[in-house]
Amino acid sequence: MTAASISTLLRRYLALRLLLPVVFLVLTLSALLGWQRWQDIQREQHLQTLALSEYVATYLSFSREIINLMAESSDLRGFPEVIPQFIKHSNAFERILLLSDQGEVMATIPPMGSLKDYSRLMPANHRNRDKQDVYISSPYQAPLSSKITASLFSYPVNHKVVAGELNLRSLQNFIAGLGQTGDSAFFFITDRYGNLVAHPDQKMVEEQTNLGKLQPVQEGLGGEAIFLGIHRTNGVHHLFSSAPVLGGDWVVFTAWNAREKFFSVFTTMGVLTVLLLLLLSTTVWLLQHNLNKEISLPLATFAEAMDSLERGEEKNIRYLANLKKTPFQEFQILRQGFIDMAEAIAQREKALRSSESRFRNLADALPESVFETDLSYNFQYMNQKTLEQFGYTKEEEAAGLSLMDFSIGDEHNLIFDYLWKTIGQEIIAPLSFTALRKNGQTFSAQLHISTIFNNEKPVGIRGFIIDVTRVREEQAQRLEMERRLLHSQKLESLGVMAGGIAHDFNNILAAIQGNLELALLDTPVSSPAHDSLGKAGTAVARATDLTRQMLAYSGKGQFLVQRIGLNRFIEENMTMLQAVMPKTITMETRLAPELPEIMADPGQLQQVVINLITNASEAMEEQPGTLSIHTGVRFCDQDFLRNSRGLKKPAPGNFIFLMVKDTGCGMNKESLDRLFEPFYTTKFTGRGLGLSAVLGIMQGHKGAIMVDSRPDKGTSFQVFFPALQETDLLKGAEASKSAEIQSERQENGNKGMVLVVDDEEMLRKLYADALEMMGYTPLAARDGQEAMELFHRYSQHILCVILDLTMPRMDGKATLGAMRCIRPDMKIILCSGYNEQETIGSFTENSPSRFLKKPFSMAALQFTMEELLSQGE
Repeated sequence: MTAASISTLLRRYLALRLLLPVVFLVLTLSALLGWQRWQDIQREQHLQTLALSEYVATYLSFSREIINLMAESSDLRGFPEVIPQFIKHSNAFERILLLSDQGEVMATIPPMGSLKDYSRLMPANHRNRDKQDVYISSPYQAPLSSKITASLFSYPVNHKVVAGELNLRSLQNFIAGLGQTGDSAFFFITDRYGNLVAHPDQKMVEEQTNLGKLQPVQEGLGGEAIFLGIHRTNGVHHLFSSAPVLGGDWVVFTAWNAREKFFSVFTTMGVLTVLLLLLLSTTVWLLQHNLNKEISLPLATFAEAMDSLERGEEKNIRYLANLKKTPFQEFQILRQGFIDMAEAIAQREKALRSSESRFRNLADALPESVFETDLSYNFQYMNQKTLEQFGYTKEEEAAGLSLMDFSIGDEHNLIFDYLWKTIGQEIIAPLSFTALRKNGQTFSAQLHISTIFNNEKPVGIRGFIIDVTRVREEQAQRLEMERRLLHSQKLESLGVMAGGIAHDFNNILAAIQGNLELALLDTPVSSPAHDSLGKAGTAVARATDLTRQMLAYSGKGQFLVQRIGLNRFIEENMTMLQAVMPKTITMETRLAPELPEIMADPGQLQQVVINLITNASEAMEEQPGTLSIHTGVRFCDQDFLRNSRGLKKPAPGNFIFLMVKDTGCGMNKESLDRLFEPFYTTKFTGRGLGLSAVLGIMQGHKGAIMVDSRPDKGTSFQVFFPALQETDLLKGAEASKSAEIQSERQENGNKGMVLVVDDEEMLRKLYADALEMMGYTPLAARDGQEAMELFHRYSQHILCVILDLTMPRMDGKATLGAMRCIRPDMKIILCSGYNEQETIGSFTENSPSRFLKKPFSMAALQFTMEELLSQGE
């Protein structure tokens, strides 16, 4: 026979000693709770019945006040005019009757037919009723309808009484709504005789059922608000309560399902019993547990914790740490020692996990593939870059992948040999191999590995794979970006220098050209010096053309843009283009139909086309060849436009392109890099400004230029102009051409005073001499401050001002503003070596009357003066 354990014997003893007190306690508490619940139910039902009685009383009191008010405001002839409107919009009454004190019907709203006697419904003592009294008749069927109603009578006023047939529908709906909570409760109202006024069953009201014979109803009609006890109705036991309404004409009844109400008591008693039994069981268990935990539980816990520590389950180890101390010193020493050991191991594991997490995060952030394998070359770890580079997923990694899956089959032996040498601790260089992606694509790669040791024994390999193809592409892209940046910086510096030189050179050319024109006027045609002066003028024109090209390269040329059809422009200039080519070259044109128009300066566009064709012709060096001219339209995105040789890249969009392609000698890389530098040329002829000017013109037109050339393969130039959309407005200024004026001497006479302002002494002298020959009186000033002194003195006599833009102390812009403040109508001609659009655009207010671009001829000055002074500005 197996001996019972101490815990089993203790559980039986405690159960017997505690069971009887628990049973007695349950019975006592159940009786007390039952009695308390019975009292609570009576009180709750009584309060509910009183509340319903108050609601009905409020309903009747409101109706009574209306009836009394109608009685006071009516006479025996009828109701006031407002009463019918009130009845029409009120739901309180079905009908209002005006009665004599004998019950004779004097008037009704609405009419009720032939009924004239209403005395049977009137109270017997109505003549002695007070204003606050309420009298309601028993319910009855309305004379002209099937609706159940009851008459509410006013107090007598001047031998008349007003009776209102109540609209009981709202009261019926309210009572029915209260009874829609199931079988637990229902409510009804009767008159003083037990006749139903309102009941959840509408049919019983319509049949004018009398419930006066029911015992609870008989007791409730006594006129007091009381609890009527438990009664059986329709096979169900209900708790009844009643309360009279006002004077007792109506009585309100409530009926609750007794079973459901007392069910809560039984439920409470059952819950209490269960709780006490649970308390008994818990007490027995706690007593047993308190005894066992001092010896058996600590030993079992130590065994469990040791097993958990071996499996690495930290949760159970922490459970041991939370145990209370035992009363035995040996157990306390054992417990504390084990806890210290477990915490030390947990700290080491936490540090190891943290280190591993940092390693994984670092490895995932690297741009190369990092991995670890076992000695069978099966992957134990690979970073995110490895999965992305070779096209695998985390699920496929977990399913098992080998290092051999990342290489083509022909190189498996090569990789095996490399791995074995590495494991054998031979120091060798990285292995170059052909890597294989999941989708079958290959790429050049380098494999770097090292051996993983555990207790000086190799257990795996660790390494990384470099995508050599990508590295080479990135290096090439970086070198190309550096080359383009240096080239752009060089072009920008040369552009600034070229613009500055051209501006200063224009001032010198203006003085030379003007003095030459004046000298020609004073020199007879038959004089040998006349021909020499003409040749000098031709040289000045060529120099002027050179400065114009320099300004075009710097992006500061004068652009007068207008709508141009590129195909039509080329066709109109075809004869001139063929004239600049040798006869040995065949021209081939392919113009795309229906090209959108562009916004361009015709003169600058002509210079672009001629320079490109001249460059292509010279590249073929009188040898037979073909020069192709193509046009078309294409959408250029940002990546494509990065290849433009211009410093400023245009915005993406639709572009019209012109391609000029030759079959000449082509260019090497050095020539391509320096192609657009000013003064750079590989020919004996030319100044090296043609293509530089083309670059500047294209940048000024917000376009792009591409070049493709190889030695002995020819060269292809493509220039791109933004396509003009149909919704764009014409932004270019109208082209203006100054007609050449034959300079003639002016007859002697004084036409008026003209102020000349320029910091160049030669130009001041030139303009002054020219103005004297034209018949004007010149005033000269070297800067803005000196000009303002003269202007203050002679402002009423000065006809016009010739004003330079760039001057020391006070520049042309400030001088113009100061003059206009004194004389807003002053005619001012602004002179500058920069283009008109850029210069005029800097004037937000007080724009100049006219603009002359340096250098300009005296004929142009005379024409501008006469045109300006002839207008009444």
